[in-house]
Amino acid sequence: LVEIIRKLDEEYGIGDSLKNALEIKEWCEKTYGDKKIRDRKLPKHGAEDEYENSLATKLGTIRSKIKKYNGKAIEEIEEKEDRKLVEIIRKLDEEYGIGDSLKNALEIKEWCEKTYGDKKIRDRKLPKHGAEDEYENSLATKLGTIRKKIKKYEGRAIEEIEEKEDKKLVEIIRKLDEEYNYKKRKLVSKEIAQATISSLTDIEMSDREDKALKELVEKTREGGINLDEQS
Repeated sequence: LVEIIRKLDEEYGIGDSLKNALEIKEWCEKTYGDKKIRDRKLPKHGAEDEYENSLATKLGTIRSKIKKYNGKAIEEIEEKEDRKLVEIIRKLDEEYGIGDSLKNALEIKEWCEKTYGDKKIRDRKLPKHGAEDEYENSLATKLGTIRKKIKKYEGRAIEEIEEKEDKKLVEIIRKLDEEYNYKKRKLVSKEIAQATISSLTDIEMSDREDKALKELVEKTREGGINLDEQS
């Protein structure tokens, strides 16, 4: 009897919040299909479509309901329906609700891959200002804005960054620097080599040079420099 009633509750007796979350999920999947993540969106207020507006209102109500679970692992949520609710919304945020900075980073990544393909690293470049192509110029502006946003994470390992979207952002930009910013790779490698030579040849300055070397290694980690390739 208990088994039947629980199954009925699960399949036919879910609460309004969970029904609304599933409705929003269905709308997102139907609206954006297999489009790239950077081209997707969650329903928002102010849309021309009234149905989308209604879903945006429902999404806001759900967020208020599950706000108490912010920062909490899904496994730690005891209430079964709330656990499912949090799971759906977090998945929707991940697949349809990424911020503009992350969208721009993915756009820059796509441009780099499309523009340079399998060319050698020394022949690749990041988008830069002053290019003849206006689109490249716009990407260079976006890249500059992203760098300002993630400047606070310089010298920090990616694993130490708590904010999930910022972590992904830093990961993408460091990878782009590693694969498309050859001048930066050469410069940092040269500085590391100079600091290493100085520390080996000047015993009196070894402590200072060791400190400089450690700082340069941190710079290398910030930019995602591949030391093996530069050695």
